Amino acid sequence: MMTYELPQVAPPPHVPPQEQADAHIVELIGLDGAEALLDSHRLSALLGREVLITHLRIKPRHSLVVAFREAGPRRTGASCSGYGWITITDDADKFTKALQRASKVGETLTVLRDESPWIISGSVWADPVLAKDVADMRSALGGRPVEVLRYNPRRRLVAAVGEGETRKVIRVVPGAGERLLSIQEQWRSAEVPVTRARPLGQRGSATIVPLWGYGDLVHHPHAPAAETAGAALAQLHARTTLPCGAGTEPADSAQPPGGVLPVDPQTPAHAVALYAPWLERRSARLSELLTERLTEVGTGSIVRLHGDLSPDQVILAAEGSHKIRFIDLERSGMGEALRDLGSWVAACRRMDLPHLVDPFLEGYARASGQCVSALRRSAASRSWEAYAHLSASLDSFRHRERDWPQAVTRAIELAEEALSDAREP
Repeated sequence: MMTYELPQVAPPPHVPPQEQADAHIVELIGLDGAEALLDSHRLSALLGREVLITHLRIKPRHSLVVAFREAGPRRTGASCSGYGWITITDDADKFTKALQRASKVGETLTVLRDESPWIISGSVWADPVLAKDVADMRSALGGRPVEVLRYNPRRRLVAAVGEGETRKVIRVVPGAGERLLSIQEQWRSAEVPVTRARPLGQRGSATIVPLWGYGDLVHHPHAPAAETAGAALAQLHARTTLPCGAGTEPADSAQPPGGVLPVDPQTPAHAVALYAPWLERRSARLSELLTERLTEVGTGSIVRLHGDLSPDQVILAAEGSHKIRFIDLERSGMGEALRDLGSWVAACRRMDLPHLVDPFLEGYARASGQCVSALRRSAASRSWEAYAHLSASLDSFRHRERDWPQAVTRAIELAEEALSDAREP
């Protein structure tokens, strides 16, 4: 058996404290006043109400966008979402257009600085990219109160409407509604358990599904449910396999909705080097090795993937039940089957749920007729696990988690461990 060994790269004597790492981020943004938007306490003082930062997006030397939610119990209602956003930018055109777009949907923005770099804030209903789609969704609901569950500024909104058995979940992703419905139909055709969605509104951006089940496997880590999920995923892969070489180009007529997911270790490695410079050499080396290894282990055939598989994407029917459904299919695409397995294993390790790894792999192996030990330790499976760790390594930073420098460093360490432990079957 051959073991892939990472070269010895001397790590820094210690991970920088968060204050030092944040100082680097402020310098990277390069806009006066940006530091107040990176800290929940300072942001609360600026907005005049207590909030918690949930997401951020940075364009160095140009802009910072921050999503936040109000601290305390979530509220619902037509005019109150509990979530909002704030941005600082040196782009006068974007400042003006944000005001205009909010006005078109009957919303008002708060201007906190009316000169460069401009600072403006608003609710999710006034998001510069989502505003029209969200307004269309609210109109389709006839003014019923909406509870925002998750919000990624300028990307997507997940909300709930109704109570009890009539409660439903809504996803708003600009221009992606039809694609999501097509992907879901393919999963259903493969007899894989997903909740049936239907379109909502007129803009093709929102879908609505009944709220189903007891909770996800992060909050209810039930091993038999993980085993069922593994078996169901194997069924999806088996029933959606394309011939070797098919669907590798976006224009290929044989390609199902969703497209071939890119394999790009360089982009996350560059991002790690930018935001966590103490990891620059290690992330660059990971990128080099993953580019090499994933080329070596590729089979050429592709299947339908979940694309972002983790325990929080699997819902179990009831407490102690083995019945499950998959959710959040918007990142689904085509690719190597082991990519989904690597994503699952990596997520379980990062979430401190290692006891869900083996049941899932055993379910997959049983349903696919493969050797479970190969799924655990083969060069291909461990390489895809390493890729998943690298791709998700900055999640803690983007969500402004406490001690994010340690979390980012740990993700890189896990990727290195996976590659070092990769073996030919």
